[in-house]
Order: sequence, then structure tokens, then C-alpha cells
Amino acid sequence: MATSTLPSLEVSQSVSTAASRKWSIPLPVVLGSILALFVFLLVPRAVNDPDIWWHLENAKLQLATGSFLRHDVYSFSAAGSAWMNHEWLGELPFLLGWKLAGAAGVYAVTVLSVTVIMLGMFALAWKKCSSPLAALVAMLPALLLSSVSYGPRTLLFGWMLLLVELALLERFRAAASVGETDRAIWLLPLLFAVWINTHGSWSIGLVLLGLFLAAGLFNFSQGGLYSDRWSAAQLRTLLKVGGASVAALFLNPYGWRLPLYPFNMAFKQKLNIASVEEWRSVDFHMARGKIFLILIALLFLFRLLQRRRWSLQEAAFAALALYSGLTYSRFLFLAAILLTPLLARDVAAWMPGPSNHPRRKLSFLHTAAFVAAAYLIFAHLPSRAELQRDPKYPIAAVEWANHHPLEGRTFNEYLWGGYIEFHSAALKPYIDSRMDIFEYNGTLRRYLDAVHLQNSLAILDQENIHNVFIEKDSPLAYLLSHTSGWKPVYQDDVAVVFTRG
Repeated sequence: MATSTLPSLEVSQSVSTAASRKWSIPLPVVLGSILALFVFLLVPRAVNDPDIWWHLENAKLQLATGSFLRHDVYSFSAAGSAWMNHEWLGELPFLLGWKLAGAAGVYAVTVLSVTVIMLGMFALAWKKCSSPLAALVAMLPALLLSSVSYGPRTLLFGWMLLLVELALLERFRAAASVGETDRAIWLLPLLFAVWINTHGSWSIGLVLLGLFLAAGLFNFSQGGLYSDRWSAAQLRTLLKVGGASVAALFLNPYGWRLPLYPFNMAFKQKLNIASVEEWRSVDFHMARGKIFLILIALLFLFRLLQRRRWSLQEAAFAALALYSGLTYSRFLFLAAILLTPLLARDVAAWMPGPSNHPRRKLSFLHTAAFVAAAYLIFAHLPSRAELQRDPKYPIAAVEWANHHPLEGRTFNEYLWGGYIEFHSAALKPYIDSRMDIFEYNGTLRRYLDAVHLQNSLAILDQENIHNVFIEKDSPLAYLLSHTSGWKPVYQDDVAVVFTRG
């Protein structure tokens, strides 16, 4: 009698196991939800980037007129100057978000964009190490390093495109290792055609493609480094794809000028780069600097302990990541993208093997973690009112100026220029955070001198400035408050407006 029940017991266990599989949430999905939670916690709960306002105004104006911007139409100090809207395609998703839900829509586009990037980094790391848990562990420093650019920035779409490029290069490398040529690499020219119209980070993508090609030009094996030479067919494919990718850069509304813009910025916009904090070197006294130092130390330590060999291409990408991240804090995001897969591979070697916990217990843990992450995200979504209250912007002051038009030219805080352009038809700013055209004609130099109290009053006279719209606690505000001939006509906790009188 007892033996006759065994088949039914086995059937029952089989059904239970099948049901458990059916309703369990896969571990990668659970880990992805945890990443999304980290993103939600780290992305500022505000429309916190000053560039977003002139980006929104650009997109709105171009859609309204059906033409691309070719001259400055916002400021009075550079009115009519030649100017390219070199990130026009990257502006459109943010404008769509604004039209759908205002500041909440811009915030949603930001969070979704960062989440997509993090999931892409996670996928590349997982591919490298074959362990989703090791990939998640390696993502922790990446999340903190990349927070340098967590905001409504067109740069986010540049990093997305970079991840697509890295995935295509990895496919090609994997196929080459078994003597094949992956045809998906021909998507790169299309990628660069989109990238050139989205963000100037396409130049980094082109450098990476060049390093990838060069790393396979010869067989090499020395110590911990090695390289396998491309076959003749693979090399021809990469050369053709590289040439087509360069040609694709000219598929833009500004012709040859747009591909040259990153070089213009590097060599002609010295004052711009020197004045913006994210173009400065990493500060190891700050949290991100310390995290980057720990990441470098971990890679070095794993290299000593495991003596794993690196391909020449991996070493070249890591060298670019380290140079870029150490030189400009803006590129800590790039360093995180390039170094995380390498860290994940090393972490995986120290991770425990597959768990022996019963499937039901694992299924419960997966579901609980997924539900908890989803709950924390949706329970703490910021309200529209919270997103619209940002102490960085002169919200009340601009509303006042819209109802009390200022006569004559107005000198303004440069980080507020875009906000003024988007929110006020009555004010014409002196400068905004585009910086490039203002450096070309000397406006940026005069602005910096004025706010740093170097011949400030003389500069205001020379520029025929009648009003000053500036931060309440700035040195220039203090100077004008103690200078005869200038009087405050508006003041709040953020801004003060002075006029001659």
C-alpha cells in the first residue's frame, strides 16, 4: 500500500516545483528592481540641471518654427551670433516629458533614463562574469560614481548609446574568438548617425572603436596581457564599419561644423572648461573621489590575487577610463561604465556557488525583495509641488519680473539664464549656461570679472546694464547694496534685483 503512493507523491512534488517555477520571479529581475530602487534614491528630486531650461526652449522653438537654430535668439549680449544646437535630438524626450506632466514629466524621463543606463551596465557586467549577483555587487560603486550626472541631461542619452556600442563590440569580439564575423557590428554607423545629433560624447565612442580595432592588429602575449590578431575578414569589416561610422557623423543639420564641435570645446573654450566644476579633476577629499580610489584599489588588488590575464582591448579601455575619470570629474560616469564589467569578473571569482536553499524559499525571497523595491519606489514618489520647489532657481523673482517689467539691460546669474529664457518673455538675459558663444565674444570673461568683483562697476557701466538679477548672498549683491546709484527693487531668500536709481 505504501509503495503505491510513491508515484502520486512524485507527481505532487513535480506539480509543486512547476508551480514554484511559474510564479517565482527570476533573480535578474529582482536584482534589476533593486538597481531601480537605488536609482530612485540617488536621482535628485528636482529639475536640478540649469541647462535643461534652454534645452526645453530650444526644442519648443524648433518644433514651433520647423527649423534648426543657427543663431542666438535668447541673450542681448550675443544676439544674432552663429550658434549650433548640437544636442537637438537629446532635447526632445525632455520636452515630451514637460508637455505631458511639467516638472514631473522631466523628472520621470530622468529617472527612466538613468535606470535604463544602470540596467545596461548590469547586463554588460553580467555578460562578462556570468553571475548576476556578482554583477550587482560590482554595480554598487558604479551607482555612486555615476551620480555625478544624475539629472535631466542630454548626456544620459549619450551614455545609453555608448552602452549599445559596447554591447556590439562585445558581440563582435565573442564571434571573433571562434573565428567568425558578427554582422551586427554594421549597426554602428546608424548608431553614430543618431549619436552625433544627440550629444558630443560620440567622440568617446569613436575613440573606443579605434582602440578596439587597434588592439587586434597583432598577436601579443606578455605577462598578464595578451591580444589575438583579427582575421583578414574581421579586420576588413572593422575598417569598413569605422569608415562608415565617420561618414555617418555628417548626417546632421549643421554639416561639417558639428563633428568639429568637441574639438572646438577642447581647444577654444578654455575659460568655459576652467569655470565649470565638473570639468575639474577628481577631488579625493570628496565622497566620489574616495569611492573612485577604492574602485581602483580593488581592481589592482584583484589583479594581484587572481593573476587573471587581461586582453589588450580591456587594458586600453581601462586606461581610458582611469585617465578620463581622474582628469575630469564629469567622466566618472564613463569610468563606471568601462570598469564595472572588469570588476564584476573579479568579484565573481570570490562569490559563493549556486545556493542550495529550497526553491520555495528562494522564490519567496525573490518575490519579497521585488515587492519591497517596487513599494519603496511608488510609496515615495515626489509630488509635482515638491518637484517645482527648487531653491536653486529664482522662481518667485521671475514671476515678479513678469508682472513688473524691467527697463533696460539686465545682468543675470549665468546659471539662471536658461530658467529666465524658458519662463519669462519679458526678460532678455545677459548670459546663460551655454557658455560657448559667450566665451567667443568675451561676455563670459566680463561676467566672471564682474561677479568676482574685478572692476564690477566699470563693467556694468561699459555693458550699459540698468538692472542686476543676482543671488541674494553673492559678492556682487553685497557690493551693489553698498554702492550709491543702485537700489534693490525686489528681494527674497534666493534672489535680489537691483536697478539704477
